[in-house]
Amino acid sequence: MRTKVLVYELVDVDVDEIGERLLIGTIEDIRTFIKDRWKYVSNNFVTDITGIEVEEDFYAHVDDTKNLFQVISDMCYKATTVCEVPIEDFMD
Repeated sequence: MRTKVLVYELVDVDVDEIGERLLIGTIEDIRTFIKDRWKYVSNNFVTDITGIEVEEDFYAHVDDTKNLFQVISDMCYKATTVCEVPIEDFMD
């Protein structure tokens, strides 16, 4: 059983060399953020980048972590590991 969770920083490197911080969270937080790009940025933007035209197909695509990191890169975002925290910090 996992005892620790990796925490990532997601930045938009299209802004400048340092990048604009978009969020700090777990891989699931980043996955949710990327899935939300379909609704809140534009599905045309996502389709142009990934070639995926159906919302559910895009969601299934980024459920695979390898694909998720490719989409992050294609969107000019960068996810870097910040730290590892005890899993208990995420439990109620």
